[in-house]
Amino acid sequence: MTHFLAEKEAHYGEWGSGVPAMIHHRESNDGLSLAGTPPYDRTFPKETPAMDANATVVTPIRVRGYHLDGYGHVNNARYLEFLEEGRWDYFDRHPDLAEVVRRERLGFVVVNLNLDYRRPAVAGDDLEVVTSIAEIGTRRMRIRQRIRHAVSGRAVADADLTFLLMDFSTQRAVTIEGEVRDRLAALVVAS
Repeated sequence: MTHFLAEKEAHYGEWGSGVPAMIHHRESNDGLSLAGTPPYDRTFPKETPAMDANATVVTPIRVRGYHLDGYGHVNNARYLEFLEEGRWDYFDRHPDLAEVVRRERLGFVVVNLNLDYRRPAVAGDDLEVVTSIAEIGTRRMRIRQRIRHAVSGRAVADADLTFLLMDFSTQRAVTIEGEVRDRLAALVVAS
């Protein structure tokens, strides 16, 4: 950790897992409900040379002044934007998956978000959003994301998002199957 980061953490302290922002949904039938999952039970994949380089995407983010709140650290709502940037980058880097979804007139719709703030980030911090697919159910999939300091690797925020696969022509959730399932399954990263 650089001296600069050490000074900031001494000034702001560490948030720990006591500041969660959770939006719960009805209990699912396919085992992917996150309601009631303690934040400390979440594990994140370690990036190792053995891991498929395409399965986990790391997106750089530089914290700017307009990301900050009145306390001088990143506003809680901005983390949602950072996470979304990571997901867009993930699908940009998997154009074959994006093409299948587009061709079938399907889309992934967020139905659950669990976000745990770990420590603050401030202007000038270089962050990374680490995005991977954690699991696929019958009609849902779960993406795991971590925002971390690029220099120290220390977690800033952890998120689990559950998505339904939506058929845009019927506006209804559909089963994840066929080519979409095959493409997603190849990208699942075990925790």
